[in-house]
Amino acid sequence: MEAINLLILDECHHAVKKHPYSLVMSEFYHTTPKEKRPSVFGMTASPVNLKGVSSQVDCAIKIRNLESKLDSIVCTIKDRKELEKHVPMPSEIVVEYDKAASLCYLHEQIKQMEAEVEEAAKSSSRKSKWQFMGARDAGAKEELRQVYGVSERTESDGAANLIQKLRAINYALSELGQWCAYKVAQSFLAALQNDERANYQLDVKFQESYL
Repeated sequence: MEAINLLILDECHHAVKKHPYSLVMSEFYHTTPKEKRPSVFGMTASPVNLKGVSSQVDCAIKIRNLESKLDSIVCTIKDRKELEKHVPMPSEIVVEYDKAASLCYLHEQIKQMEAEVEEAAKSSSRKSKWQFMGARDAGAKEELRQVYGVSERTESDGAANLIQKLRAINYALSELGQWCAYKVAQSFLAALQNDERANYQLDVKFQESYL
């Protein structure tokens, strides 16, 4: 620390708890004699992480803690109009849309597909229920496939892969909406069509019927 003249920390508001910034300041900077410490220049668009801030008083306390941690003083521009003269501001466009209709029906359809695929895999004479579960959970991890006894790709392996895809589509539907879920399904279909694996046809049997 004594060999450093200027210590620059970008996104310095992260200097809390066990973050590396905080540890550097606590374990190295503050343990160095004051006359041998470097100057500290921290940069951030928000001195306080607003998560968990409940009031102006709480915000002020967090700013004080940051100043103490970085041995610095928080400085910001007073006139926002002056800032706008030098910083390009984005042009905001508000696009209104109707509230999405209930997606429960689509969720139930996808879950029903999962159940049908799983039942088909369990009833397959080429794989036991245990091996199907293994293929579903192990994915492409070779060490896990060996534990479950899943050495070769089979119909059940394709079914497990399909279930993972259906769950991903259902998740996108919940978090991002119908259009994004459609794009996820579309990308899965495109990847399936470009698949050059030796057992490609086994995947197609279970996946193209549902996706």
